[in-house]
Amino acid sequence: MLDLFKLVLSQRKCLDNWVSIGFQLLRIKYFHYPNVITLKKGKGKVRIGVFLTGYYYYFLKNCYEGKIKSFNIYDNAIEINGKIAKINKNELVGDYILALLYNWKIKEGYFEKNGIKFTRLPSSTIEIFENKDYEIEVKDREVVDIGANVGDSSIYFAINGAKRVFAIEPLPSAYSELLKNIELNNLRNVIIPINAASGSNEGEIEVPCNYEISDSIAYSTFSKQENKNEICKIPRITLKKILDYVKDPYFLKIDCEGCEFDLILNEYNDISAFENIILEYHTIKTGIPYSSILNKLSNDYECKVIGPKKLGKIYCKKQRN
Repeated sequence: MLDLFKLVLSQRKCLDNWVSIGFQLLRIKYFHYPNVITLKKGKGKVRIGVFLTGYYYYFLKNCYEGKIKSFNIYDNAIEINGKIAKINKNELVGDYILALLYNWKIKEGYFEKNGIKFTRLPSSTIEIFENKDYEIEVKDREVVDIGANVGDSSIYFAINGAKRVFAIEPLPSAYSELLKNIELNNLRNVIIPINAASGSNEGEIEVPCNYEISDSIAYSTFSKQENKNEICKIPRITLKKILDYVKDPYFLKIDCEGCEFDLILNEYNDISAFENIILEYHTIKTGIPYSSILNKLSNDYECKVIGPKKLGKIYCKKQRN
C-alpha cells in the first residue's frame, strides 16, 4: 500500500481542502468518527467513504501517480480529466469517481466496461477487474466465492470460464445487487447465489437488512458493529454443507472480513478439499495474527502472503505429493 503521508500530501494537486482532510482522517482513526470525508474543489464539495482500499484511496492513488490532470466539483456533477458524471444520487458519488478514473461507462441504472455490467461500482471491483487480484485459471472448473458482495468476483470468475460459481453473501442489500448483476450479465446458468453467512457452525445470525452498498465490502459478521438499520435473520452455513453441492472443489476465494480465521482453524478438513485458495486476512478486525492460518495452510499448501500484518491476501496452491 502506498505511504499514507505521501498520499495525503499529493492531494494538494487535486483538492482545495487537503489540510482539513488530514484532520478528518485523524478524527476517524482516533475518535471513531464515521468513515466519511468531504472533498472540496472550488465552490463544490462531495462526501465519500474512507476505507484502507476504498473510494478515497483510489482517488488519492491516481492523484499521487499524476493520473488526475483536472478535477472539479459542481452543484450536481463531478469532472475528472474532462469526463463528467452527473450526480443523480449522493450515495453513488464514490461509484462515479471510480467510473471516471477507470473508464467505466455510466449508463442508466448501471456501469459498463468491456461488456461487463454492474449496478454499483464498489472499490472491490477495481481490485478485481483492474488490479487482477484474483487472476487464476478457472476455465471449466468450479469456484466457491465466500464473501461475494455485489457479485464482482463471482462475475469475474464466470466470464473467465468457470463452469459453476457458488456465490455466498450474507448482507441482503448486497445480495439483492448480486442477483441484479447476475441477470445483467446473463450468468444465471453459471452463478449460484446463496444469501447466507459462512462459519464453522450452522445456525442463524442477525445482519442489517439495508446496509449501504458502498460500505458493505467492509461489513463483518464476526465483529460488533452498530446497526441502525432494520435487522434481518439469515442462515449461517458451513463449508461442509456447501461442499455437498460442489462436484469439483478447485478454487476457494474467501473475503469475509474475519470469518476466514473461523473457517480455516475450525473447518480445515473441508478447506483442504480445494486445490487453490485465495483469501483476504483481517487481523485488523479479529486481532488474530495471520500466521495462525498460514501455519495451518502450510501443512498442505504452498502459500505466499501479500500485504502487511493486519490486512492482506494469502495465495495458496496445494502441494503435489
